[in-house]
Amino acid sequence: MARAFVRLLLAVALFAAGVFVGASWGWRNLYPVNNTLVREFTVSATGLYASTQYFLGKDQAAQDALQKYLAIMEEMHNEQVLTGPAYGFDTTVALVRLGNVRLRAGDQVGAHQYFEQAVKRCAEAGWKGDCSEDRVRSVVEMIDKSALAYQLVHPSSPPSPSISASPTDTPAAT
Repeated sequence: MARAFVRLLLAVALFAAGVFVGASWGWRNLYPVNNTLVREFTVSATGLYASTQYFLGKDQAAQDALQKYLAIMEEMHNEQVLTGPAYGFDTTVALVRLGNVRLRAGDQVGAHQYFEQAVKRCAEAGWKGDCSEDRVRSVVEMIDKSALAYQLVHPSSPPSPSISASPTDTPAAT
C-alpha cells in the first residue's frame, strides 16, 4: 500500500513538473505571438467601434472613438506591429471621417486640418492616382455608402459608389 502511494506521489510530481516546464516554455515562446494577436484584435475591435460611432453615434462620441482608433494604430505602427498598406489605408479613412465629423459640427477649420492630414497620409501610403482632398473624400464616401451601418441610417439612399471603383482606386500593393 505504501509502495502504491509513493508511486502515485511520484507520478503526480512528474506530472506537475511537466506542466511547469511546458507552461514556462509556452509562455516564453508563445507569449509574443499571442500578444501580437491580441493587439491586432484590439485594433480591429476599436476600428469597428469607431465606425459604428461614426455612423450611428453622436458627433463627440464618433470623434473620440476615431481619435482613439488613430492613436492605437499609430502606437502599433511605431512598434512595427501594424505596417504596410493597411495602416496607410485605415488611417487615411479615419482622418477623412474625423474631418467629416468636424464638418457635421460646423467646424470648417478643424475639418480642413483633418482632410490635409488624410491627403498627406494617402500620398505616404502609396495610393494609386490622385491624392487630392476631393478624391480622398470621394473614396471614403464610396466606402461609407457601402457599409451596412450607413444603409441602416439612410435606407432610401442607393449604396452605389460616387466614383468609379476601378483598380486604380485602391492602395498600391507592397
